[in-house]
Amino acid sequence: MRRESEGEKAQGEKAKKERQATVKKWQCIVCGWIYDEAEGYEDDGIAPGTAWEDVPEDFVCPECGVGKEDFEMIEIG
Repeated sequence: MRRESEGEKAQGEKAKKERQATVKKWQCIVCGWIYDEAEGYEDDGIAPGTAWEDVPEDFVCPECGVGKEDFEMIEIG
């Protein structure tokens, strides 16, 4: 079994941080519920890390029932 070099470890950590930096949150404009791409929504079968564009078009807000078109990307900071 091959061991990962320090350089490979550093590259892996850098790639992980870059992915985390690009993870977005989407907020329902009707009720304020937030879909976090990093967390997904496993109650509806959406795995953690699922980008908003990969969430099914028939997704509805679990709080108020509006469709995906009623969500906006938000910046948390």
